[in-house]
Amino acid sequence: MTGTPHTHHWFGCGWFAQAMSTLGGRLGRSAAGIVLIAVGLLLVGGPLGIALAVVGLLPLAAGLFDLCVFSALFGGPLGGSAIRAERLAPHISSSGRD
Repeated sequence: MTGTPHTHHWFGCGWFAQAMSTLGGRLGRSAAGIVLIAVGLLLVGGPLGIALAVVGLLPLAAGLFDLCVFSALFGGPLGGSAIRAERLAPHISSSGRD
């Protein structure tokens, strides 16, 4: 077998990352981003509202482009497809034994 062996990351294998990498998780992140943008621009206004709208771009973009920022912050994979692969790949213990 050639190539680098698949390594698992604790965050990517966890329930939160797995849930966020589903279609429902992506739609939820996108919806949260839209709500933050709308609240910032329509209800808050001013510099604080603009800042809130800019913050809302992060979950919106993460949902649209299948990214998980929290996973990347904790050293795991950024892409949703890599996170989903964590669930599908066989688990190998740190000692190398199953």
